[in-house]
Amino acid sequence: MNALRPACLRVAGWLAPLLLLAACATVETLPAAEIAAAQAAITQAESAGAQRAAPVELLAAREKLERADAAVRAERFGEARRLAEAAEADAMLADRKARAAKAQSAADELVRSNELLRIEAGRNDPR
Repeated sequence: MNALRPACLRVAGWLAPLLLLAACATVETLPAAEIAAAQAAITQAESAGAQRAAPVELLAAREKLERADAAVRAERFGEARRLAEAAEADAMLADRKARAAKAQSAADELVRSNELLRIEAGRNDPR
């Protein structure tokens, strides 16, 4: 029984690192969800007016998505996933900038309207 013990320890000594390596190894899968999310974010940014309000960010998102597609074709799924996530982030930034620009424009219009109302009210004041 004691003769088997060193052999078992040697096997365990080799097996443990191999099992650890196998557990740490990740299988890269096609990042379809990430690419779809990036495409949806780009579409949303475009509909918010990012072409005019945030063209640099929108272009960066489109370019990163194109690079992600190329990485998928080359089966570099990890790189494709990172690029798709970065494209989504850029598109979301473009969307927020476009919406902020619209909100600022609406606020500016309200200020102008209020000023016109003050002027009109001053004209109609019989003092």
